[in-house]
Amino acid sequence: MSEIYHACRSCLNCRVRVYMRSGEIYEGTVADVDSNYLYLEGASASISSKKAKVNGFFNPLITTLVLFDLLAIALLV
Repeated sequence: MSEIYHACRSCLNCRVRVYMRSGEIYEGTVADVDSNYLYLEGASASISSKKAKVNGFFNPLITTLVLFDLLAIALLV
C-alpha cells in the first residue's frame, strides 16, 4: 500500500489516468492523497459501463477513489 501512496503523492497537481481493479478508468488532476484515498479534481470515467462519482466534501467535482482498489496510475502530458 505504501508504494501506491507514494506513487500517487508524486503525481500531486498533475493530470493523470487512473486504472481501477474493477476496470473503470478515470482521468483528472490529483488534488490530494491520504493514507486511504486518492482525490481527483475534474475527474470523469472515460471507459466504463457506469460513472461512479463520489462527491467531495467541499467540491462536487472531486472524485474519491480508494487506494486499495487502484491498479495503475499514469501521467498525462
